[in-house]
Amino acid sequence: MLTQQRKLISNNGELYIIPLAIFCIWPLLGVLISAVIILSGWSITKKQYYILFCLLALYLGLINSTKLVQNDLINYVSYFKEVPQHHFLRYIFVTRKEPIFFIYNYLCYYLTGGSIKLYLIITTFISYIFLFVAIYKYYNTIRNKPEIIIFAILIIAFFPQLFSLSAQVIRQFMAASIMVYAMVLKLINNKKVGIYILLAIFIHSTTLFFVPLIYFNALKKRISPKLIIIVLLAALTFFSVLPLIINKVIDLLGSNFITYALIRVKEGSTFYLKPLSLVVWLTLFFLMGISICHQFNSKNFIYKTGQIHFLNIFLLLGIFILANYRVLEISKRFFFFVYFFFPFIFPLFFLSLKMEIKMLRFLLIIGFLFFFVYRLEFGTWHYAPLLKLLFGNVFSFLK
Repeated sequence: MLTQQRKLISNNGELYIIPLAIFCIWPLLGVLISAVIILSGWSITKKQYYILFCLLALYLGLINSTKLVQNDLINYVSYFKEVPQHHFLRYIFVTRKEPIFFIYNYLCYYLTGGSIKLYLIITTFISYIFLFVAIYKYYNTIRNKPEIIIFAILIIAFFPQLFSLSAQVIRQFMAASIMVYAMVLKLINNKKVGIYILLAIFIHSTTLFFVPLIYFNALKKRISPKLIIIVLLAALTFFSVLPLIINKVIDLLGSNFITYALIRVKEGSTFYLKPLSLVVWLTLFFLMGISICHQFNSKNFIYKTGQIHFLNIFLLLGIFILANYRVLEISKRFFFFVYFFFPFIFPLFFLSLKMEIKMLRFLLIIGFLFFFVYRLEFGTWHYAPLLKLLFGNVFSFLK
């Protein structure tokens, strides 16, 4: 009887309306109710998941719309405001940076009427939607368990270190989200992703790092001594000739949007960068450990070549960061991508346990949410008052 009632409610569409209506009055509650509906089993449909993703991405965008303009965001706001001062072609190439993002800026300016608030909301929304849908497609294929999908989505949505960068290094954030989405589509779902790869590269060229790895078939195999030797030799060779390659490419093509990232690497940072912290290194080692162990957990691991390939790409990213730990411009910029792998790898730890500790997952979600709130109030960047961020309605954010 209860099951029939659930199906009836779901079929009538009432469950889709409830979180949407509540979201307008109280965004955070609307998001949480949408997640509870899926976890409770009342409605576990693709549409219900996508409603959650849209509400969650929109809520994060609303928070970012209150962010005080400082640091890198000053430059992004400046680029956005300059749109009416240039004709289309001049604008997208004037910075000599990757042009797709500036095409997006140009279109977004006129679609929003030059509103900085709407610009930040839309930009945050797009970036997080790509990431959320990638997580859904990944787990929906390798282990379709609603509690794991929701866990992965919520911990990355309320991961303060990543969120704090969503309106800070906007280009790299958007490019990383699209590239991760492309990797999941290609490796897990075996889809063509050329358009997404081009979008990512021409939004931020650091994503070019992943392109050869996506098509490197040797990474489809589980880790073995032979594979490790091949990869280490290839990495050693690559790192040895990288400075020469960078110099040759810059000499050949000059200074433009294609070589912008290479010039930044060659010249190093123009400002002081602190070394990566111990917590950061421990996070990297922990995720690398899960990536390795999960490949050999025969009881719980569902053998899928695409997942092995995905995990091996992350391992190579970790090796690349370790090899460049002294070059802060490289190590810090590429560690940024580690955050995007977090929701794909960390939940595998629970799938590898003999007993799934549901209470621990719940406590971790609560912990992430509280830490997220703490960082909003006491973090590096400044947002609207906490009461507004947690209890304000949609219209209060748009004032």
